[in-house]
Amino acid sequence: GVCGGEAFDVSPYAHALTFYLLGHEDLQDFGRKVKVSFSGCSEQACGLVSFHDLGFVAKTQLKDGQQQRGFEFYVGGGLGAVPNQAELLESFLPERELFPLSLAVCRVFARLGEKDNRSRARMKFLLNKLGLEEFRRLVQEERAILPEDPRWEYVDQIDDFEDLPL
Repeated sequence: GVCGGEAFDVSPYAHALTFYLLGHEDLQDFGRKVKVSFSGCSEQACGLVSFHDLGFVAKTQLKDGQQQRGFEFYVGGGLGAVPNQAELLESFLPERELFPLSLAVCRVFARLGEKDNRSRARMKFLLNKLGLEEFRRLVQEERAILPEDPRWEYVDQIDDFEDLPL
């Protein structure tokens, strides 16, 4: 909502994903934190997407004559003592897949990520251990078994989102 070159305002998506993931019953067993970032464009470093566990860059594409919103989806970034640039998981994630695929990634991390050693309990270490292709395969398997969730229909209310000054 603040970048002149943005594909679209990512604020409502960031807000919605935050409240979907926080307290989600499947995501209470992380070894440590998961940081999420959104950016409205790839030309500016607005959200520093490449340095977060989950990073989303707004993209649009033409499909069947309609403009479709979506995201480049990056995983496994991080700074600290062992900096790591996030890797591209999906080049175009349709907006309706934002919640389910994020959940699938987080469930893989909750299941396979480090729990005992706090300094290695970040997604970047799991991604480096498994490799991007194996991580992607596990995420796709996880996505395939996720039961439909009515909360995924948030997209229908995105245009009603209003971000007013405090």
